[in-house]
Formats: sequence, C-alpha cells, structure tokens
Amino acid sequence: MKPETEQLLHQCRAALLQQSNGQLETLFASWFERMVGEEFMEEDLDDLCLLLGYGIRSLHSDILYTTYTAWWEVEGFAGHDGEFVCRDVAALQHRLITMPIKQFVLVAELAYQVCVLDAEVEGQPRPPTGQEWLRSLAAWLGAGAPHTTPPVPQQQLSRKQRRAQRRRLAQELVQQAWQCGYLLLGPDVGSQVPILVQSRCKKNRRPYISVKLWGEQFASISIELCTVRKAFEAERKLFRGVPLPALTPTDEIGQRLTSFAAHYSTRAGTGRQETCGLALQRDVFELKQILQADVPRAVED
Repeated sequence: MKPETEQLLHQCRAALLQQSNGQLETLFASWFERMVGEEFMEEDLDDLCLLLGYGIRSLHSDILYTTYTAWWEVEGFAGHDGEFVCRDVAALQHRLITMPIKQFVLVAELAYQVCVLDAEVEGQPRPPTGQEWLRSLAAWLGAGAPHTTPPVPQQQLSRKQRRAQRRRLAQELVQQAWQCGYLLLGPDVGSQVPILVQSRCKKNRRPYISVKLWGEQFASISIELCTVRKAFEAERKLFRGVPLPALTPTDEIGQRLTSFAAHYSTRAGTGRQETCGLALQRDVFELKQILQADVPRAVED
C-alpha cells in the first residue's frame, strides 16, 4: 500500500470517528442494507459483520445470524426479510480505532459501492476511484455525513440507469405496501409491483389487499384470498382434486366489510355505498364506490 493511500485511509477513519456510536450504527446499517443481494460484496459484508460486531436478525424466524452469507443462504435467498443489528453499539468506535488500516479498506470499499449503486439509480456520475475517492470520502465524512452517500452532480439518465431507477422504485413501493398492509394502486405502480406484493403475501400466508382511488371521492378496496390458498397448495397442504377454498358471503361478512369501508373513509356515512361483491372465483372481496378522501392507515382487519 502506498504511503499516501495509507494516510488518506487514516484521514477517513479519523473523520468517521467524529460521529457518535449511535450515528455510526445507523450509517453502517444503511450501507449494509443497500448491498443485500449484491453477490460480489458477500465476502466483504461477512468480514465487516465480524469486524464491526453486526449480525442479521431474521424477521421470519427471529434468529440472529452472525454473518450475511449465513442469513442469505438460509432465509435471504428465499425472500424472507432481515435487519442488520449491531450487537454492541457502545463498542463501535473502539472497533474502528483498533481495526488495522488494511482492514479499514473494507469500510472505504463498502462506502464506494453504495455510492456507485446510488449513482446508477439517481442518474448521477460514478464516484472517482483510488486516492481521489478517498479524498472525497474523507471530506464528506469530515462534513458530518448528513446523507447515507456522498452527494455528486446530476446528469442525464442512461437507459441502464432508468431501469435501475424503476427497479428501486418498485422495491420501495413493495416495502411501503407491506408496511401499510395494502398496495395503493396509483399511476406510479407498474405491472411488476402487484406481482411482487402478491408473491410476498403468498410466502407469508396473507391476503393481498389493494386500494384504487377513483377521483377525489371514490375508491375500491380488493381483498384477495387466493394468495393464502396458493401458499397452502405450494406446501402440499391441500389434496389434489379437492374443491378450491371459498368464502360464502354471509350477513356477518357483509357487516364487517361495511365497517371496514367506514373505517377507511372519512365521509363514508354521508354517501351511498355498495358494500361488497364476490368475484366468480369466490376468493376476492371488492368494496366499491366508497366515499373517501384518502387511505390514512394500515389495514387492521
């Protein structure tokens, strides 16, 4: 390693140590999350998890995995969610101080790859490489690192960057739908997003709920139970040839759907409502013509 390169790495580490342990925890977790699914970074993520004391807690099984690869091979590849967790936040600064400078290269490389990924998505130029990158990183960290990646000048999006941007938007919409409990079907929701949300609902045995606004006053809420049925079919818990599971529209179901419509409608009581109707497959409920201003909260029923 060239002496100037080593000196720049020391500057980057010194600038990084200006942040508190809590700030470092948030910063590293955000960088790690951006690299999930990037195969070329697997070994680096494993090393950094061990060096910095991070693990991945599975949101599916609540198991805490020591390395990224251990989690990915068991749960990540299967589509289960996980979150990076620092096992000893108070020791983060100490771990950085005692880390050999040759190992700190992994931190600089992680920051670089996150910046490259963001540049592709946001239509920005790629960051510089080599010593120029280390100078930029040291300057950015020295300024307090107000964002997860160093800001760089904007430029016209290339075709590849537009595709990457669409993929990132789709993933954000899927995550938002999962957190809310329903998918809001707007003009920015492409054909791939409902498929991804339905796939996640199937893996978790949950109904697929979508909401579509019609103008400023009306909306339709669709509750599809086929994702639950398909989950049991995939697990071979339904015998071949048996009738498909179905729900019979009873007065109780109608009352609950009417209550559901009113719960998500600020003015539902002032307008006419068509409470519900079952699709031909008998596993889809639809609430139509619900007078409402917006869909303010997550589905609870």
